[in-house]
Amino acid sequence: YYTSNNIMFEPVHEDDRFALQDIFIGIRDQERNAVAIDKDTLRNKKEMQFMLGDQEVTITYDEELDFYRAEYTESGEWVNAFDTFWFPWVGFFPDTKVIS
Repeated sequence: YYTSNNIMFEPVHEDDRFALQDIFIGIRDQERNAVAIDKDTLRNKKEMQFMLGDQEVTITYDEELDFYRAEYTESGEWVNAFDTFWFPWVGFFPDTKVIS
């Protein structure tokens, strides 16, 4: 699936800012505030801060694991974050903030 441009179903929301299968890190909170971070951008920067709703989040990339950890900067509480293709993320969160 990662090596093909074909998808199994039609996108729910049309958005051509990125290719359908570009890989992002999707981050959201209980109030449906959403941020999509281009995974390659995080790989290059290693650490980033951004606002999710009214709270600052820090996301840190671990090169050895090729993975990341997102947490609220002030409390250290983990934030739900996961890899996603662009097309389903923007389908669920069409007003998502994008960091690329």
